[in-house]
Amino acid sequence: MDSRLGDLLTGEQVYTLLQAITSIDPMEAGYVYDTLSLQELAEEANVDLEHVYKLCQEENIHLPFGKKTKLHSSIVERLQSKLQYGE
Repeated sequence: MDSRLGDLLTGEQVYTLLQAITSIDPMEAGYVYDTLSLQELAEEANVDLEHVYKLCQEENIHLPFGKKTKLHSSIVERLQSKLQYGE
């Protein structure tokens, strides 16, 4: 989080990112993100937050903001299925 964008991306990647930022509709981009955080998902499933966090690690789900990360709707569905059916 403390690194400069230029230190992480090539010039071509920066250009592609700028194109995406200037052409994406913010409402459309935010639409696919659920409003649930890991804590809320854990409460909804009636399980411990650490269990959900470990499940994310096992499933290789990246959480850039740790337990405060807002989740993509497809990830919420995947986690809910695993929590509900114990897959």
